[in-house]
Amino acid sequence: MRRFTLPLLFLALAASGCSNRALLEKQSEIDLLREDLDAAYAEIDRLETLNASYERQLREAMNEVAVASNSGERGETVAVLSTDILFASGSADLTPEGIARLADVADRLRTEYPGREVRVEGYTDDKPIGPNLQSKYPSNWELSSARAGMVARHLQWTHNMDGAMMEVVGLSQYHPLTSNATPDGRQQNRRVRIAVMGGGS
Repeated sequence: MRRFTLPLLFLALAASGCSNRALLEKQSEIDLLREDLDAAYAEIDRLETLNASYERQLREAMNEVAVASNSGERGETVAVLSTDILFASGSADLTPEGIARLADVADRLRTEYPGREVRVEGYTDDKPIGPNLQSKYPSNWELSSARAGMVARHLQWTHNMDGAMMEVVGLSQYHPLTSNATPDGRQQNRRVRIAVMGGGS
């Protein structure tokens, strides 16, 4: 019996050594995967921070446009709001964030510009309306007008503004702020401008 005991013991130890090596290799692979996962999460955090920065820059640019706009026959700009924020994609349905933004605008109109006629202008980029929406919005004229109309209606119905003191204009794609050649440019061009005209009664 002893003659067989030592070889069996050596085999058991060898098998145990192989098993430990395999476990160490697997543990090393797991550690590497965890490092990759940590790096991926760090990249996600970086991109989210960058995206928030871009959104802030876009809002600041919109505000600068509002301040810089002249006060000629198209009125004095109160706000220029991105339709990507105001509306669901491809529609004239206000988003919750859009409703919140219009509440701020309505407050400004009441407190800073009482008795002034309000002009609401809708703009689009130069992309044609998709086939699935053409029955409702045959062209960008209809979409820009519908969005401007929705803003005016919301200000009237939700914030009790006088409809007789409101003007709605759809300007389609023909007054871009910047080139439509890039996604960022098209995003800036999709907007609603809210302005006040000369003093009213």
